[in-house]
Amino acid sequence: MNEILRNLARLEEGSTDEPEGIDVLILDAVHLRAFMCALDVTGKSSFRNSFLHEALNVGATYSIVLKIMKLYDRPPDNHEPNTLRKLWNKVAGVDQEAVLITKEFHTQTKNSVFQPLRIFRNKTLAHNESEQCITWEQIDKALFLCMRVWHLVDKHSGSIMMYPFYDFERVLGEFKCLFSGEQISDAKNAWNEYISRIKTAMNESAR
Repeated sequence: MNEILRNLARLEEGSTDEPEGIDVLILDAVHLRAFMCALDVTGKSSFRNSFLHEALNVGATYSIVLKIMKLYDRPPDNHEPNTLRKLWNKVAGVDQEAVLITKEFHTQTKNSVFQPLRIFRNKTLAHNESEQCITWEQIDKALFLCMRVWHLVDKHSGSIMMYPFYDFERVLGEFKCLFSGEQISDAKNAWNEYISRIKTAMNESAR
């Protein structure tokens, strides 16, 4: 399982010649998505209609989609990048409860939860062929499935992360000056609710 552990985490902090670790991709996607959930419940129209909010929303969408597709994608050649798919292939055969997850995670059909993200990535982000729409609901479905797979890979690696998710206070920072105490409370509740949904998705992999 040493190979799995190496691929879960970046080998050397700040290295520029290694692929991103699986844990880093997962946690960055989760924290970005939870942060947008927190901002979207503030109810402060002046902020919701601002360029800053629009830039954060677009940037988070692009970043989360790219990170999820890095976790999922299978390259067209024989090159094996550091993907969650690659690690899952190493543990799926020893996990008797993983048959349904394997089928769902590997499907390449139009019914795949990853298909809207692939189309958005290919046509809008990578090649600028056309402006494709994507919803947070579509992104969440793909991210939740990645969480289920990641949880099982992590379990079989023998190095389960104990407290991998940030508290809201860690990410709020200077944003607190933009909102009232009530709005910050609402944002914190939205953050915690999304992290709770993530943990539920992880626990579903153990059923």
